[in-house]
Amino acid sequence: MKNPKEKDGYVMLFTMQDKRSLDVLKRKGRFINKLEYASEHLGDIYEFFREKYTYFVNKASIMVPKPDDVKLPIWCSVSSKNCMRPDENSLVYVIKVPADKVIYFDGSKWDYVLNNHYVPSSKEDLENYYKYLKDNNFPNPFLIASNDYKHLYPEEVKKIEQSYERIFDFSEWNIFSIQANIWEITEDMIIKIFYHDEEIDISEDDLEKYL
Repeated sequence: MKNPKEKDGYVMLFTMQDKRSLDVLKRKGRFINKLEYASEHLGDIYEFFREKYTYFVNKASIMVPKPDDVKLPIWCSVSSKNCMRPDENSLVYVIKVPADKVIYFDGSKWDYVLNNHYVPSSKEDLENYYKYLKDNNFPNPFLIASNDYKHLYPEEVKKIEQSYERIFDFSEWNIFSIQANIWEITEDMIIKIFYHDEEIDISEDDLEKYL
Protein backbone atom coordinates (compact mmCIF):
# COMPACT_ATOMS: atom_id res chain seq x y z
CA MET A 1 0.00 0.00 0.00
CA LYS A 2 1.30 3.45 -0.89
CA ASN A 3 1.91 6.07 1.79
CA PRO A 4 -0.89 8.65 1.27
CA LYS A 5 1.56 11.40 2.25
CA GLU A 6 4.03 10.52 -0.50
CA LYS A 7 4.88 13.43 -2.76
CA ASP A 8 7.21 13.52 -5.76
CA GLY A 9 8.66 10.15 -4.80
CA TYR A 10 9.48 11.06 -1.19
CA VAL A 11 7.95 10.49 2.25
CA MET A 12 8.56 11.90 5.71
CA LEU A 13 9.43 9.50 8.53
CA PHE A 14 10.25 9.89 12.22
CA THR A 15 12.73 7.78 14.14
CA MET A 16 14.03 7.85 17.69
CA GLN A 17 17.70 6.92 17.96
CA ASP A 18 20.48 7.00 20.51
CA LYS A 19 22.00 10.48 20.57
CA ARG A 20 25.40 8.94 19.73
CA SER A 21 24.05 8.30 16.23
CA LEU A 22 24.46 12.01 15.52
CA ASP A 23 28.22 11.74 16.07
CA VAL A 24 28.32 8.86 13.59
CA LEU A 25 26.37 10.91 11.04
CA LYS A 26 28.72 13.87 11.44
CA ARG A 27 31.82 11.70 11.04
CA LYS A 28 30.66 9.34 8.32
CA GLY A 29 27.67 11.09 6.74
CA ARG A 30 25.68 7.89 7.23
CA PHE A 31 24.16 5.92 10.08
CA ILE A 32 23.18 2.23 10.01
CA ASN A 33 21.83 -0.06 12.68
CA LYS A 34 24.20 -2.68 14.08
CA LEU A 35 23.80 -5.88 16.03
CA GLU A 36 25.62 -4.39 19.00
CA TYR A 37 23.21 -1.45 19.06
CA ALA A 38 20.22 -3.80 19.18
CA SER A 39 21.89 -5.94 21.84
CA GLU A 40 22.57 -2.88 23.99
CA HIS A 41 19.04 -1.54 23.52
CA LEU A 42 17.16 -4.80 24.10
CA GLY A 43 19.45 -6.23 26.78
CA ASP A 44 18.59 -9.72 28.00
CA ILE A 45 15.69 -10.17 25.58
CA TYR A 46 17.83 -9.57 22.49
CA GLU A 47 18.67 -13.26 21.94
CA PHE A 48 15.00 -14.14 22.34
CA PHE A 49 14.06 -11.75 19.53
CA ARG A 50 17.13 -12.25 17.32
CA GLU A 51 15.55 -15.03 15.26
CA LYS A 52 12.53 -12.83 14.56
CA TYR A 53 14.64 -9.90 13.41
CA THR A 54 16.62 -12.24 11.15
CA TYR A 55 13.34 -13.33 9.58
CA PHE A 56 12.31 -9.72 9.09
CA VAL A 57 15.63 -8.75 7.50
CA ASN A 58 15.50 -11.67 5.07
CA LYS A 59 11.98 -10.79 3.93
CA ALA A 60 12.48 -7.02 3.87
CA SER A 61 15.70 -7.26 1.85
CA ILE A 62 13.73 -8.95 -0.93
CA MET A 63 11.37 -5.98 -1.01
CA VAL A 64 14.08 -3.32 -0.79
CA PRO A 65 17.65 -4.55 -1.42
CA LYS A 66 19.87 -4.23 1.64
CA PRO A 67 23.39 -2.73 1.58
CA ASP A 68 25.98 -5.43 2.27
CA ASP A 69 27.20 -3.85 5.50
CA VAL A 70 23.74 -3.52 7.06
CA LYS A 71 22.60 -6.17 9.52
CA LEU A 72 19.39 -4.65 10.89
CA PRO A 73 16.85 -2.08 9.68
CA ILE A 74 16.13 1.28 11.26
CA TRP A 75 12.66 1.40 12.82
CA CYS A 76 10.59 4.46 11.89
CA SER A 77 7.15 5.93 12.50
CA VAL A 78 5.02 7.28 9.68
CA SER A 79 3.68 10.11 11.83
CA SER A 80 4.96 12.34 14.63
CA LYS A 81 1.85 11.32 16.56
CA ASN A 82 3.09 7.75 16.84
CA CYS A 83 6.79 8.39 17.31
CA MET A 84 8.48 7.46 20.57
CA ARG A 85 9.54 10.48 22.62
CA PRO A 86 13.28 10.85 23.30
CA ASP A 87 14.82 10.70 26.76
CA GLU A 88 18.09 12.33 27.80
CA ASN A 89 20.08 9.69 25.89
CA SER A 90 18.16 9.83 22.62
CA LEU A 91 16.77 12.12 19.94
CA VAL A 92 14.24 12.04 17.13
CA TYR A 93 15.11 12.57 13.47
CA VAL A 94 12.56 13.87 11.00
CA ILE A 95 13.80 12.48 7.70
CA LYS A 96 12.89 12.81 4.04
CA VAL A 97 13.28 9.41 2.39
CA PRO A 98 12.86 8.18 -1.20
CA ALA A 99 9.59 6.25 -1.19
CA ASP A 100 11.14 3.25 -2.91
CA LYS A 101 13.59 2.81 -0.02
CA VAL A 102 10.89 2.24 2.60
CA ILE A 103 9.48 -1.06 3.84
CA TYR A 104 6.04 -0.73 5.42
CA PHE A 105 4.56 -3.29 7.78
CA ASP A 106 1.82 -3.68 10.37
CA GLY A 107 3.31 -3.20 13.81
CA SER A 108 0.34 -4.78 15.55
CA LYS A 109 0.92 -7.97 13.55
CA TRP A 110 4.64 -7.81 14.31
CA ASP A 111 3.73 -8.13 18.00
CA TYR A 112 2.23 -11.53 17.19
CA VAL A 113 5.51 -12.57 15.58
CA LEU A 114 7.58 -11.47 18.57
CA ASN A 115 5.33 -13.60 20.77
CA ASN A 116 5.56 -16.76 18.61
CA HIS A 117 1.88 -16.42 17.79
CA TYR A 118 -0.03 -17.16 14.61
CA VAL A 119 -0.64 -13.96 12.62
CA PRO A 120 -4.32 -13.91 11.65
CA SER A 121 -5.60 -12.49 8.38
CA SER A 122 -8.71 -11.11 10.09
CA LYS A 123 -10.65 -11.09 13.34
CA GLU A 124 -12.71 -14.00 12.05
CA ASP A 125 -9.56 -15.93 11.16
CA LEU A 126 -8.24 -15.45 14.70
CA GLU A 127 -11.51 -16.66 16.21
CA ASN A 128 -11.46 -19.74 13.97
CA TYR A 129 -7.83 -20.38 14.86
CA TYR A 130 -8.56 -20.32 18.60
CA LYS A 131 -11.51 -22.66 18.10
CA TYR A 132 -9.30 -25.02 16.09
CA LEU A 133 -6.71 -25.06 18.88
CA LYS A 134 -9.34 -25.72 21.53
CA ASP A 135 -11.03 -28.48 19.51
CA ASN A 136 -7.68 -30.21 19.02
CA ASN A 137 -6.42 -29.78 22.59
CA PHE A 138 -3.42 -27.61 21.74
CA PRO A 139 -1.75 -25.66 24.54
CA ASN A 140 -1.79 -21.88 24.95
CA PRO A 141 -1.31 -20.34 21.44
CA PHE A 142 1.72 -18.39 22.70
CA LEU A 143 3.44 -21.65 23.68
CA ILE A 144 3.08 -23.77 20.55
CA ALA A 145 6.05 -22.25 18.70
CA SER A 146 8.15 -21.64 21.82
CA ASN A 147 11.42 -23.49 22.36
CA ASP A 148 9.83 -25.72 24.98
CA TYR A 149 6.96 -26.91 22.80
CA LYS A 150 7.76 -26.46 19.11
CA HIS A 151 9.36 -29.91 18.74
CA LEU A 152 5.98 -31.41 19.68
CA TYR A 153 4.01 -29.59 16.98
CA PRO A 154 6.17 -29.28 13.84
CA GLU A 155 3.26 -28.94 11.43
CA GLU A 156 1.53 -26.31 13.54
CA VAL A 157 4.79 -24.40 13.97
CA LYS A 158 5.22 -24.39 10.20
CA LYS A 159 1.73 -22.94 9.84
CA ILE A 160 2.55 -20.23 12.39
CA GLU A 161 5.83 -19.29 10.72
CA GLN A 162 4.19 -19.12 7.29
CA SER A 163 1.64 -16.68 8.70
CA TYR A 164 4.42 -14.21 9.58
CA GLU A 165 4.41 -12.89 6.02
CA ARG A 166 1.10 -11.19 6.80
CA ILE A 167 2.92 -8.43 8.66
CA PHE A 168 3.49 -6.87 5.23
CA ASP A 169 -0.20 -7.08 4.30
CA PHE A 170 -2.56 -4.28 5.26
CA SER A 171 -5.47 -2.60 3.52
CA GLU A 172 -5.91 0.46 5.73
CA TRP A 173 -3.41 3.26 6.38
CA ASN A 174 -3.45 3.59 10.16
CA ILE A 175 -0.64 5.77 11.54
CA PHE A 176 -0.87 3.99 14.89
CA SER A 177 -0.26 0.50 13.49
CA ILE A 178 1.66 1.01 10.25
CA GLN A 179 5.40 1.30 10.78
CA ALA A 180 8.28 1.78 8.39
CA ASN A 181 11.81 0.47 8.09
CA ILE A 182 14.78 1.78 6.14
CA TRP A 183 18.31 0.45 5.85
CA GLU A 184 20.23 3.68 6.45
CA ILE A 185 20.03 7.36 7.33
CA THR A 186 22.23 9.80 5.46
CA GLU A 187 22.90 13.41 6.42
CA ASP A 188 20.98 14.79 3.47
CA MET A 189 17.81 13.02 4.67
CA ILE A 190 17.61 14.95 7.94
CA ILE A 191 15.04 17.74 8.00
CA LYS A 192 14.88 18.39 11.72
CA ILE A 193 16.12 16.95 15.03
CA PHE A 194 14.16 16.94 18.26
CA TYR A 195 16.01 16.52 21.55
CA HIS A 196 15.02 15.52 25.06
CA ASP A 197 12.33 17.74 26.62
CA GLU A 198 11.38 19.15 23.21
CA GLU A 199 7.85 18.61 22.00
CA ILE A 200 7.83 16.83 18.65
CA ASP A 201 5.82 19.58 17.10
CA ILE A 202 5.92 19.80 13.33
CA SER A 203 2.78 20.62 11.40
CA GLU A 204 1.51 19.07 8.20
CA ASP A 205 2.16 22.42 6.50
CA ASP A 206 5.80 22.34 7.63
CA LEU A 207 6.21 18.81 6.31
CA GLU A 208 4.63 19.76 3.00
CA LYS A 209 7.31 22.42 2.52
CA TYR A 210 10.01 19.77 2.53
CA LEU A 211 8.28 17.32 0.20
